Amino acid sequence: MSENGTDKPPHVAVAIVDAHCLLREAIGTWLERWCGIRVVWTGATYEELEAALAAGLKVDLVLVGLGVGEDAGFDVLRSLAEERPRLKCAAYMHRHDEATMLLAYRIGALALLHGAVPGDAVCSALKTVMVGGVFHSPVSQGLLMKNPDGLTQVERNRERLRKQLTAKELEVLELLVRFPGYS
Repeated sequence: MSENGTDKPPHVAVAIVDAHCLLREAIGTWLERWCGIRVVWTGATYEELEAALAAGLKVDLVLVGLGVGEDAGFDVLRSLAEERPRLKCAAYMHRHDEATMLLAYRIGALALLHGAVPGDAVCSALKTVMVGGVFHSPVSQGLLMKNPDGLTQVERNRERLRKQLTAKELEVLELLVRFPGYS
């Protein structure tokens, strides 16, 4: 029997994209040891992943690291959604907030793993994604039930205010924000 508790060799090939080297290596080691998932590639950017895929790398799932206040992981998710929509994607983050979670799902993450998701659920989540499902933790499920449109309250308020402005008023407001010296 293997370390991951199965008689079968790991058959899921995962690529991990995270700007933080230590995090991606630690997560990769953990996934291989406890979930029976082969991590076949790790890197920091979408461009690195794309080059590896173009060179023949075969993966079943891309796991993307997200950080609160960091755009890099979201850019990877957007690029995958636009350029490789058939490739399954999941995301992980140590700390989370509502806006980050909702944005990750809106962009196309099929699972969002965070500190409140126990280890055995992480393995189940990735298996769920591999068979075409979407995984929700109790936290993300509650969040999406509270926000069925996928927007945070701040985003809803912004959209409501934007709809109250005429096209010209919106244009003037955007110019004032972009060029603060204008009056």
